[in-house]
Amino acid sequence: MSNPTPIFQFMVSVFTDETPPRYAIYDTSGNPATGNVTVTESSSMIMYTLKKESSDLQFVGPVISGDLDNDLTYSITEDGQTIIFVDSDSATESICMKLVTAPKSSVYTSQDPQIINKQKN
Repeated sequence: MSNPTPIFQFMVSVFTDETPPRYAIYDTSGNPATGNVTVTESSSMIMYTLKKESSDLQFVGPVISGDLDNDLTYSITEDGQTIIFVDSDSATESICMKLVTAPKSSVYTSQDPQIINKQKN
């Protein structure tokens, strides 16, 4: 029987009335936390969800450094409220992830240019 994938969950408040905006991270009980995680198993998931008072924002991506093997992946939920990182734990490294948010009303998305793949004959 395999072990379940480790999941680390955090809540995030963004105080945009401060310059620069301040990010506060909390554990799932609402206690202040650093958001730091020590990963010891492959495919560990680290999730950051915006708290209700910051729901006028959305995650637009992270700034990642220190990922020497480029094996940290991320996805953002369709509503932009949660960013999910998956760490393969394939190398010993310290990865820095800066969370990036933007007001929902100020995020612009282009029309959908398409890439069409065709096999050579």
